[in-house]
Amino acid sequence: MRQKNGFSLLELLIVVAILSAILISVTNILDVGAITGNPLAEPTDWELATCRFNQNVVQNATEYFGIIHGRYPLNMSELYPWYLDRIPRCPVWDIPYIYNEFHLVYCPHHGR
Repeated sequence: MRQKNGFSLLELLIVVAILSAILISVTNILDVGAITGNPLAEPTDWELATCRFNQNVVQNATEYFGIIHGRYPLNMSELYPWYLDRIPRCPVWDIPYIYNEFHLVYCPHHGR
């Protein structure tokens, strides 16, 4: 009986594929230049990117709520605690986001 030493080529390719998928997803999340449109992001751009990311999280939770329940939530408090672990606020001014009658989430300070 032959003893197996090392990994097969298929096992190595699967590991490389998984690691590359993780690396691509992490770099897309951390790419503030893509969010703000400026590759040389200033500290204020980081704040704007964080605010926009929070808005997108709430907007996605709103869409998911609409898919599950067949209607949009009346306000953001319907999303907590089942769809969001907290109600996000603007990281700069610490003010709550506005959920308007068109079911869109926006920041009073940064806009959309």
